[in-house]
Amino acid sequence: FVPYARGLQRWVDKAREAGHEVLIEMPMEPYDYGRIRPHPHTLSAGLSADDNVQRLEWLLSQATGYFGVINSEGGKFASNQAAADPVFAALATRGVAFIEDGTLQRSKLKAAAAASGAPFARAIHKIDETAQADAIEARLLALETEALEKRSALATGFAFPVTIDVLKAWTDRLYGKGFILAPASAVIETPAKPTQVKSTKVTGLATPPTTTGDPAP
Repeated sequence: FVPYARGLQRWVDKAREAGHEVLIEMPMEPYDYGRIRPHPHTLSAGLSADDNVQRLEWLLSQATGYFGVINSEGGKFASNQAAADPVFAALATRGVAFIEDGTLQRSKLKAAAAASGAPFARAIHKIDETAQADAIEARLLALETEALEKRSALATGFAFPVTIDVLKAWTDRLYGKGFILAPASAVIETPAKPTQVKSTKVTGLATPPTTTGDPAP
C-alpha cells in the first residue's frame, strides 16, 4: 500500500485478516524528478541522513502490521549508497524488511542492506511493465526458469485487471509444474553483520525438495 492512502490502517487490517502479507511503499527519488511531482516525504539523495531518517519514520508511522517496505521509483536514491546506508540502518533497527521491486538500475540497496543487516530481497523484474497478457506470461515463464535454476524467485507487479486475470490462471497451474507459491517473506535474506553467522531463508516460488509421502501444504 502507498503510505498516504486514505484509511491505510483499515486496508492493512483487511489484508491481514484475509491472510496476506503487507508491504508499505517507500517513495524514493527518481532521476526524472522534474517530470514527477514528489511526495513530501520522498527519500532523497540530496538530503542529510537525519532528514531522510525522519522522512522514513513518518512513512513507517502511518500504519502497523506490515512486515516490510518496497521502493516506489528511486533510481537516483538507490544508486547512492551513502544516502541509503542510514535509512537501511534504521530499517534494521526496527526489523523491517526491504523488497527491491526489480526496476532499479545500478542499485546499491543490496549493499546498504548487507552493511546494516537489514532483511532484504530483490525481485528479478516487474511482470507487467508491458501490461499485455502475452508479455506478462513471458515474464512469468522467466520467473519459473529463475526458480528452477536458483531454487527460488521473486517478481513484482501492479493490480492491473490484465495482471490479475493472468495470475489467476498461472497460479492454478503452478503446483502441477512442481512449484510452491509463497509470500515474499519466504525469500528474504538477512545479511550477516561481521560478528554474526549468516542466516538465509529461501523458500518462495521454488521446486520443493524430494520427500516421501504427501507434500506439505
